[in-house]
Amino acid sequence: LEKQYGVSEEFTVQKKSLYLQLKKPEKAVAEVQKLIDAYPDEASYLGFLAEIYSASGDKEKALKTYEEMVKRDTANTTVYYALAQFYQENKENEKSYDALKKAVSNPDADIDPKFEVLASYFELSRQYPELTPQALELCQLTIQAHPESARARAAYGDFLYRENKLAEAREQYVAVLRLDPSIFGVWNQLLMIASELNEFQMMYEKSAEAMELFPSSAVFY
Repeated sequence: LEKQYGVSEEFTVQKKSLYLQLKKPEKAVAEVQKLIDAYPDEASYLGFLAEIYSASGDKEKALKTYEEMVKRDTANTTVYYALAQFYQENKENEKSYDALKKAVSNPDADIDPKFEVLASYFELSRQYPELTPQALELCQLTIQAHPESARARAAYGDFLYRENKLAEAREQYVAVLRLDPSIFGVWNQLLMIASELNEFQMMYEKSAEAMELFPSSAVFY
């Protein structure tokens, strides 16, 4: 197939996985190197090489390969997620966190992986409260990169609410509803906070707004 169609990512990934299963990392490296040689401008293919080195225990080569990816394509946030995982596996937590910050700070990067990071931090910081400052900073960086994202602000609001920072959480939820008033759960959270802060005027006003949007929901009556 390779002779007929040439070197392709799909076939290379399949052969890489096969050789790794067979405990032949050197053959996996050779296959990926052919792909890199065929597409020298595609820096992301270096990630396949780094994965092989990491899986076979050659941490030094893995790190050098990731660093080469960064040099070739500084805008590619995939490498920073990979680096974060690499550093975490090697117990270099500070470096792992720095890589995550670079990933979420990029305004041109896909936002969905950032929500995966925030979701994992929500659970991790619940189990390990010392990670909460990191979680909050990652939320802030995500919002700075995507100021018009209602989901980003809602996630930050959830963290703040959990930490009993009610006034700050309220500000985020209000901002969320300005961006997207259709998020039912945020209305509910906002009214809960208004109740806890004894802000009865806000409760009245926001309940009225919510009833207009969700007339069939008894929660707001």
